[in-house]
Amino acid sequence: MERIVRKLGVVLKTSEYKENAMLVKLLTKDGIEQIIVRGAQKYEGKTRVLTNLLQLLDFNRTNYLSVDTLTEAVVVNSYYKISSDVIKYNIACTMVEKILVLQASITDYNLLFDFVIEIFDLLQDSSYPMVLLNIFELRLTYLLGIGMSFKECHKCKSKENLSFNIREGGVLCDKHKHSFMDLTIEETNLVKMLYLYNLNKINDEFLMNFNPFFKKIDYFINVYYSDYLDFRSKAKNILYKLLQY
Repeated sequence: MERIVRKLGVVLKTSEYKENAMLVKLLTKDGIEQIIVRGAQKYEGKTRVLTNLLQLLDFNRTNYLSVDTLTEAVVVNSYYKISSDVIKYNIACTMVEKILVLQASITDYNLLFDFVIEIFDLLQDSSYPMVLLNIFELRLTYLLGIGMSFKECHKCKSKENLSFNIREGGVLCDKHKHSFMDLTIEETNLVKMLYLYNLNKINDEFLMNFNPFFKKIDYFINVYYSDYLDFRSKAKNILYKLLQY
C-alpha cells in the first residue's frame, strides 16, 4: 500500500535516472535514503533545483515497495555561502565522502543528522573552515565506533601529562609514552578540545586558536582513519590541491 512520508534530508549525491529523473541520496535522521525526483534532468524543470548538492530539503515522498518518489519538497536551506565558496564547498564534499563511504559503520543517524546541520551552519560564515573539517572528522569517529579517549593513561590510569598514541588506542603519560608519539602533550590537549568542546559555543574566536596547528592535527586525523578504518580520502587530496597544501 502506498503511503506518504515527510522528512528532512540533506542532499549528498545525485545520479541520472530513466525518463528525465534523478536518483538522489539524502542524509536523514533514519539513515541514507534514495528517492526518485522526476523531471529533474530537464534544464527548466521545476524539480531540478531540488537536486542541488548539500542543501537541506523538507520533503514528502511516496513509499511503495522498493521505489520511493518525491512528491513535494521545499528548500529549507541552500547553504549558498558554502556552495558559492570553492574551499568551503570542497570541505563539505570531504565530509559527505566520509559519510557515504563509511555509512555501514555509522551507529546513530539521528545524532549524525543534527551534527551535520550544526557543522554546516558554522561553516557558512567561518573564516577557519579547515578547523571545522577537523572537528567533524574527529567527532565522526565516535559515530563510527572508533571514538577517542583522552581521560587517562592507557597503561596506568594517570591523568597528568598525557599525549596521544594511535597504535595504543589512546593517551599515555610521561612514564609510559613511546619514543614516538603521534601528538605532543600540547597537541593532545588541542585535539581533545576539538573533540569535546560544546558546538553551541564554537565561534571564530575559538577556532583561530587551532589554525596554527592545523597541518599536524589534520595529518593525525588522516593516520587515525587509515589505521582504524583503512580509509584514505580522495576528496581531501583535491582539497589539498586547491589549498596548495
